[in-house]
Parts: sequence; C-alpha cells; structure tokens
Amino acid sequence: MGNASTIGVTLAILVAVVTGVTLFTYIHGTVARPGASAVAPASTHVEKIKVLSSGGLAFYVANDGDTTLTVDEVMFIEPGTGKALLSQKVKPVKIPPAGVGEVVVPAIYLIRVAQVGENAVVRLYGSSAVGTQVMSVTPVIVDSKTIRKAVVAGAKAPKLAFLANTSSTVPGQTHWVVFDYVTGEYWLYSNYSVTNPPQLVEHGYAPILHGVSAYTITTGWVPFANRPVDSPIVIVVNPTYAERDWDFNWTAAGSTTVFHLEKSNGDVVVDFLIFWEDLYNPAAPRSLDDWKDHVVRVTQFANGTFRIAVYLAKGGYSHKFYIGVKEPYSDITANTPLYTKPFNARWYQTDALGRYVVYDSKVWLVHVG
Repeated sequence: MGNASTIGVTLAILVAVVTGVTLFTYIHGTVARPGASAVAPASTHVEKIKVLSSGGLAFYVANDGDTTLTVDEVMFIEPGTGKALLSQKVKPVKIPPAGVGEVVVPAIYLIRVAQVGENAVVRLYGSSAVGTQVMSVTPVIVDSKTIRKAVVAGAKAPKLAFLANTSSTVPGQTHWVVFDYVTGEYWLYSNYSVTNPPQLVEHGYAPILHGVSAYTITTGWVPFANRPVDSPIVIVVNPTYAERDWDFNWTAAGSTTVFHLEKSNGDVVVDFLIFWEDLYNPAAPRSLDDWKDHVVRVTQFANGTFRIAVYLAKGGYSHKFYIGVKEPYSDITANTPLYTKPFNARWYQTDALGRYVVYDSKVWLVHVG
C-alpha cells in the first residue's frame, strides 16, 4: 500500500551481457526527480554498496565536484521498462568536495523492490550548495540478490507483539499478534479456552504505509466480513526520519485523530506508528471500528536501541506489548511483556491543539542485541 509519486520517465537502456556481467549504457535522457524541472549530471559516483547488518543498503557516494552536495532521495528503476519501483526520500546526507557520504535506504522500503525479484538501476538525487540546482548521482546497478539479502537482514530485527486479554475472569481468553515490522508479516493466535492450546488463526502481511500524512480506514463500524484490511495492525512510516516534527491524521469510524510525532535526537534508522485493532480475531469475529485501540510509536536507532512510546491505549481489554518475541510464537507466555495496560484503562495525552502526543509516563528505551 505504498504511495509512490507518479513519475514521468524518459530513459533508454542498452543491455549487453559480457562474460556474465550486465552492462548498462544510457543512450539519452534522465529519470526526472519528482517535482524537479531539470536534472543535471553531478560529478559524483557510488564507490561501493553495502548490505547493513540491521537491514537495508548503504550507498557510499563520492563527491568529485567542487561544491557541497546534499543527497536526499533515491529511485530504484526496473531495467528495460524504466518503471520506478521505488521513489523514496532518505535521510539527507551532506557530502563536501572530495568527500564520501553514506546514504542509507532502510529495509522497510526495500521490501517493495525485493518483491519484484529483478535487478534495479539506482539513481540518487540531491541539491547542490550553489543555488537550488537539482543534482543526480551517476546511476548504478544493484542486483536482485543484494536487494533480497538487505531485506532478509532487516527481517532479523526484533519481532513485536500485541496481546489482548478479553476477560478479567478467564485468564486464558486471549489473542495476540506477532509481527515483523520490516516486511509486515504477522501471525495471529487465539486462545479462548484455558483447556485448549493456542491456535494460529491467521497469517498474512500488514499494510505498511509510506509517504502519506493522512489515511482513512473506516467511516463507521463494519462487520468482520467487510473489514477494510486483512490485518489486525497497520504500520505507518514517518517520512521525516524523525528529523523534524510530523503530524499524521488517522480517520476512522467517522472521526479524525491527529498524532503529533516530535523530532528525535540521535541517528534514527526508521520511525513508525503501529495501529492495532484489538477486536480483530477470526476465531471470534466481531464488528470492527477504528484500528486505534493501541497506537505505539517505535523508533529504531543505529546503535540497536529502540524507543517505544505509547500514544493511545484504550478499551475494556487488558493489553500487553512485547519486543524481541522468540519462537514459537504460539507460546507467548515464554516472553516477558514490555508493559501491560490494565482492564478498562485509557492511556493518552493531548496538547493544546488537541493532537495526541506521547504519553510521558509510557516511554521505554530497549536495546535488542
């Protein structure tokens, strides 16, 4: 459910295979950066490409020119067709003359490219320190094996989980969802009887929203059979990389809630919100409303630290949140929850504008090694 911009492309590629090496020669034209009136060649090149242990790709860009260059966007292009597989803002990197800068594309974005299963031509874009001229870095080819490897590395990130205890009198009446935030893959288990083992009732992929500041999921209560998404969770990626304040508008069940994410200090790899619908359970289908029974912000830093911050937790059910869930996912009791929301508790905090902000007393820093 990514929302890449529609991009006009004028690209001609001559493909030649010589002793197993694919060579790309650009005959004419360039791929236009979205919103740019012109793209000028830059005196730059990519020295190397590295798969990060945390997932994602690092492009080491050398500035061969005589002015500082800021790289802040990347585009993956399908060879032969010129189709943009991914057009994504990245954390801005300033590169002085004769310098080399590390431009990182997190795995959470690469999943869309990996699904295509093809090699990709990669262009990086930025601005020159002289005026506002848009510059492009000489394109490079990234093979599909490298892209998949970068996503697989990201999939080693800690699994997260939400659990709902639906009864204060029947301890075993629970359901929980374990998920991989890089790929969106999730496993939903249900245990509505203390005498029966937990059952995997649904396995799928949650929507991961990129490049959007507003989203409507429902206009009112809907029967389970008419659910708008086949997932108990929705992941929304902060396009600013937490480098500045950002507002996200979530519309559900006839009302809009604004979540205000303040800028964060530190080297942020990825920053995202998770929206969870605690009534979502195929084993006991009920009408669904807003997918905001529990809203958590997760910020991953380059040093392996995670910041978990609650923005909203509501409803009659007791909730638990986990980070670093180990297999088997069917035995959630083998894991220790990071925190527990009691039955009927409502955690939230708003600012003077009515926006939901982080609930001050519900913030945790966790290092997952």
